[in-house]
Amino acid sequence: MKKIVISIISIIIYFIIFSQVEAAGTVSLKASKTKVNVGDTFTISINLNGASVATLTARVSFDTQKVEFVSGPSNSNYSGGRVIYTWTDATGGSSPLTGGTVATFTFKAKGAGNVNFNVSGDFFTSEETSVNPSFSGTTVTINSLQVENLYHFW
Repeated sequence: MKKIVISIISIIIYFIIFSQVEAAGTVSLKASKTKVNVGDTFTISINLNGASVATLTARVSFDTQKVEFVSGPSNSNYSGGRVIYTWTDATGGSSPLTGGTVATFTFKAKGAGNVNFNVSGDFFTSEETSVNPSFSGTTVTINSLQVENLYHFW
């Protein structure tokens, strides 16, 4: 029994010492509007909570049949149906992101239905340790403009 306990403790200590992944925080998406009409623009923001990050690459994916990417920060790129955003602390890690809005992107609704926005990415501390946050997306409902609603104005 004593050998089993020593073996378990040894394994735990090994993973603590040699682990290069820091489990911390959340990365979530927030929509400026959760219900829009076809033709409307809205924003999706990437938000960080509970982690200290010195460099990151975040990817936001969505249904390109229902929305189109309009704009984002200069260090973002649209490719293959997703927006890719990169950021690195210019001070070499002495001013990491510790929470709040990381980046905001503008989209335009082009097809009716629910659109799921998902986020994933790679996040690192100033010591180059990988941060393993939990990720959560958001959904926007797009309504089609109904012609009969336009006749109520006459």
